[in-house]
Amino acid sequence: MTESLVAQGKWVESPWAMQRGPLLEALETNEEQGLAVQEVERRQKEFGLNRLKEKKAVSPWVRFFSQFADVMIGLLAAAAGISALIGEWHDSLLIGLIVVANGVIGFLQEQKAEQALEALKAMTKPKAKVWRGGSLTEVTAEQLVPGDVIEISAGNAVPADARLLQAADLQADESPLTGESMPVEKTAKTLAADTPLPERTTMLHLGTNVTQGRGQAVVTRTGMETELGNIATMLESTERMTTPLEARLSKMSKQLSVVVLAVCIVVFIAGVWRAGDAGLSRKVLSEMFLVAVSLAVAAIPEGLPAVISVALALGSQHMARRKAIIRHLAAVETLGSVNVICTDKTGTLTQNKMAVAHLETSNAEGHAQETSPQKTLELLLRSGVLCNDAQWSDEAGGVGSATEAALLQEARDRKVDVVELRRSWPRLKEFPFASDRKRMSTVHRSPDGGCWVFVKGSLESILARSTHIQLDGERQPLSGQASQEIESRLAEMAERGQRILGLAYRNGVDENALPKNDADAEQDLTYLGLVGIVDPVRPEAAEAIRRCRSAGIRVVMITGDHPGTARAVAQELKLMDPDDEVLTGPEMEKLSPAELAERAPRVSVYARVTPAHKLQIIRAHTSHGSVVAMTGDGVNDAPALKQADIGVAMGITGTDVSKEAAKMVLADDNFASIVAAVEEGRVVYENIRKFVRYLLTTNTAEILVLLIAILIDLPLPLLPVHLLWINLVTDGLPALALGFEPAEPGTMQRTPRRRDESLFAGGLVRDILLSGTVMAVGCLVLYYFGLHHKIFDDGTHPDMAAYQESYARTMLFFTLSAAQLFYVLAIRSSERFFFSDGLRALWSNYRLTGAFLIGLAAQLSVTYVPFLHNIFHTTSLSALDLCWSLLVASLAFWFVELHKLVRRLSSHRPA
Repeated sequence: MTESLVAQGKWVESPWAMQRGPLLEALETNEEQGLAVQEVERRQKEFGLNRLKEKKAVSPWVRFFSQFADVMIGLLAAAAGISALIGEWHDSLLIGLIVVANGVIGFLQEQKAEQALEALKAMTKPKAKVWRGGSLTEVTAEQLVPGDVIEISAGNAVPADARLLQAADLQADESPLTGESMPVEKTAKTLAADTPLPERTTMLHLGTNVTQGRGQAVVTRTGMETELGNIATMLESTERMTTPLEARLSKMSKQLSVVVLAVCIVVFIAGVWRAGDAGLSRKVLSEMFLVAVSLAVAAIPEGLPAVISVALALGSQHMARRKAIIRHLAAVETLGSVNVICTDKTGTLTQNKMAVAHLETSNAEGHAQETSPQKTLELLLRSGVLCNDAQWSDEAGGVGSATEAALLQEARDRKVDVVELRRSWPRLKEFPFASDRKRMSTVHRSPDGGCWVFVKGSLESILARSTHIQLDGERQPLSGQASQEIESRLAEMAERGQRILGLAYRNGVDENALPKNDADAEQDLTYLGLVGIVDPVRPEAAEAIRRCRSAGIRVVMITGDHPGTARAVAQELKLMDPDDEVLTGPEMEKLSPAELAERAPRVSVYARVTPAHKLQIIRAHTSHGSVVAMTGDGVNDAPALKQADIGVAMGITGTDVSKEAAKMVLADDNFASIVAAVEEGRVVYENIRKFVRYLLTTNTAEILVLLIAILIDLPLPLLPVHLLWINLVTDGLPALALGFEPAEPGTMQRTPRRRDESLFAGGLVRDILLSGTVMAVGCLVLYYFGLHHKIFDDGTHPDMAAYQESYARTMLFFTLSAAQLFYVLAIRSSERFFFSDGLRALWSNYRLTGAFLIGLAAQLSVTYVPFLHNIFHTTSLSALDLCWSLLVASLAFWFVELHKLVRRLSSHRPA
């Protein structure tokens, strides 16, 4: 007597490997009576209800305030406080609004990001027919316990993990759990203990569906102990990866905070030192403190988070128009960094439906031929339509078994009227498919009054019952040589991933003496030919993969399917190189993480994988510094979707679980949409780099102007109000308008960025320092000129020295502001000259042109509107000095354009 495990509160291990009797004894149950009600209640207390554990909810307030736990946000908050202390309430309010706006955006984007477990929980609410105390009753799935005996049939959702006790023509769709594209035939036969999940044909699993037949099973696992529960556990424990953009911005924020603090201290000390003995006076100390904190406010690019959010939001909108819906804003940029895409096969690269790929008969010599003589082809199609339980409707096509629906669709495509054929050939008798026979047969009355038997099933079983073969329209004896050739074709087509069906017929049956059983019906058959059925690849997938590879992106297929099927699809899509490998899940289990990471760059196809394997594959690629995207649609994909740098779920065929775990959802389930999203992500990243270049260059110019002026003993060139005004006007609209820049030529021919690549890669720091220096030196030369050249005295200025200093400061103030506006026009492209497209350049991003004009108008107002002079400590400039200011301000523009020319000439590219 096998010792009861449930009495000890233990789960049965490897139930698929146990015989029926010992299993029932271990579960202390009876297949005819089921469990007693009292025992069910005891087991519910012992093992818990059959539902997934709920994740502890995070308070919305905690989620909201967590958005502000960031170095950059802290710097901005400090800047807002400093602005308020020095009386600049408008700037303080602006910074505060930016901080809050970014927090709200992040809160709303992440509000739904952790609902995957709720979606999983919803999958455990079907009803179940269960034997309790000798009676068959219906209960909710959550009431099931180990040892419950359940009845299940076509159309039922499997309510728990269960071991089959009986199975009659039973098939289950396990694609959400295993990735297997075709329904799995189920039996009650005992299997080996090490049988992998996709091949456990004696088990039913929670979260899958029965598509055909019926069966009886005993529940072996419930709740979090099921295969679906294991996925939920992995999903709960899987942490989201920090996106490359978040990592780069975090690093930049820390570096910037140190630099800003150091510069402010240097400016303060230099100013006090320059004042000599007067430097310790309260007035000088107060003035230099205000200058230092104003410089801190100006140096911190508080507009950066806002413009990045706008850029990401714009990219998200563009992607939505191209059928890619973003659930997490940072994922927009992440797509542009991706260099490995791990894609599910079923429903992503393929259409997740069965279709006939190959029809084959034999010629007079017995050799296979795909183009059949018309009479034989008609017989083959007729057999496939009549020996078929699927139904046809003009709206929905074939409805029923996916394989049988594919046969009907093929007949329709070849101009066969399915409905009329069935009407004129009425079915008299049928012998349903059985797993032991691997065939089904139907008996029909022909239009001329004769009776025919049509048989469909596995090719081996059809050949075993065939005595003749249809050759060029004639019925001839089936030779051993012909049988061998047909069987060799079976091996070849199976290697290409096709499901093979054989078809045969028998005529001359007496209607008054119809076959009494399948053995009687399925004898003396005439072999017609075979049909190869596949899950066809998406027509656009091959081109999408080609574009990915040209963009330096490696595409890796991950599937639960058989290795031969996976390899065939990969070769058809040209996803594999000749030296690439196919690695299976069982083979992976023999490798250490380091060994898997070493092999990962050579593996293009992973077959027979489980959810745990997918996580290992993601980690193997990220260990090389790769930025990894994972596409998928099933429950089994959810943990990997969450673990990947960016998870991409299918919007049509995808489960709720996969959508909630992903950062992006494809509205059209089209792999090609990923390529469009990658291009958009690259555009967004380039625009973000332009923001950083623009904001840090202008801030560098401001810092250098102050620092150099103090060091060479010039009067203070900028007052706090000037710094804050420049920061407000030039860092606002122009920076935002950069987010609307379109893609530059060659965007998809560039090598993807590495995960650890700095935001300042490609000489960006050098460009920032050089351009900032050009601005600062030009402005200081003009300032020096303004301090020393003679100004017309109209007698209204009693203190001409003070007036000249104010005049020179106004020139510098205007020039520095205008220089930053000219500069933003030049950096729209790092390669193309501003006027490459002529005057159309002004309208290709009309928002930027508008921001330039608005900024220039605002600066002219501050310079020439009298009542603003007292607020901004400015004075009107002469027409000549205004022209000089504009000329010097444009130097930054021409410097960048000249730099582009030098780079182009040095790389021998045509102008």
